[in-house]
Amino acid sequence: DNNNACPYGLELTTNVHNIPKGSRLAVSTNLLGSIIAVSMRATSQTSTLTGDLLEPERRLVAARAILGEWLGGSGGGWQDSGGLWPGLKLIHGVTSKEGDPEWGV
Repeated sequence: DNNNACPYGLELTTNVHNIPKGSRLAVSTNLLGSIIAVSMRATSQTSTLTGDLLEPERRLVAARAILGEWLGGSGGGWQDSGGLWPGLKLIHGVTSKEGDPEWGV
């Protein structure tokens, strides 16, 4: 018997349609991260109600979003959580070669 357990809960439902799995747009991770961040703010799990998250808070949001992706089976991953940090992201790809994990995929 856990006398400190909260008897209440919160269920959030999103209504996002027609985003192809594996679109490389990181939509599911960024949507989930946004929901987690707002929920953390609403429940006083962040230092401020508005403004930028602190670095440890961002890392916690990212970890929770990645866990949510894994549990939900949406196919998102760690590389998609970049939207939680401000700024532009530059990705530079190169053709895989023999010996690379992506070779022949």
